[in-house]
Amino acid sequence: MGGVLLYCGHPAESVLPRGFICEIGLDKIAFYLTELNLTDKNWLLDRRPLNVTPDRSEYSLGAFPEFGRPVVVETKDDSNPYHVRREIPVIDFQDRKLLYDGPNAGMSEFSYPHTARSMSVYMREGDKKISVDPVPGVAATYTIYYELDRQAPSTLADSAFPLEQFNGLLKAAIALTCLAHCGCEDTKHARLESAITEELADYRTQFEKYIKQDSQAKTSVARGFMTDDYEAWYF
Repeated sequence: MGGVLLYCGHPAESVLPRGFICEIGLDKIAFYLTELNLTDKNWLLDRRPLNVTPDRSEYSLGAFPEFGRPVVVETKDDSNPYHVRREIPVIDFQDRKLLYDGPNAGMSEFSYPHTARSMSVYMREGDKKISVDPVPGVAATYTIYYELDRQAPSTLADSAFPLEQFNGLLKAAIALTCLAHCGCEDTKHARLESAITEELADYRTQFEKYIKQDSQAKTSVARGFMTDDYEAWYF
């Protein structure tokens, strides 16, 4: 808040209400969070268990806070220490037949509960749903990893942006929008707008470079040529 006011030349509360700054701020945060999600990196990832029951194929995701888009679904069985996780493809609802074309109800072979061949996420009646195909024959648990669609702060003191090193980007972006409502005289407005625009361009360039990779490149152990394990790896 202080940074935005500084960029805008410290307008009075009556000129630029603090609540207005918060509204613009939440919009800008949502905008940049969406930019993070548009990359192929896992910047905003959460997970929740999905408990399926016999003879029921559709489940609501309303209990999953801030569910955005599914990333991967895996089998889960904490009671079995030897359980090997298996990935369940998440596909479009109309493509289910491409992965399974059999009886509606799945058969649990050798007491293996995870019969799902695919899952589909869609909106229905204003609620996000997930469909399990084929219909579960026995109870089972899966883990859904998903992107967050938003990350609102619980208090004004909390940070709603996961990359706090780019708080300057948020300040400049919010200030540029708020400046138009400050009622500055033309000369002052042009001077402030030019300064904010220049700062924002620098922040944007750095931000766009940073979010394209969520780890440092070339920091893993390199495999040497003709080392002890080279032959086994190569052939």
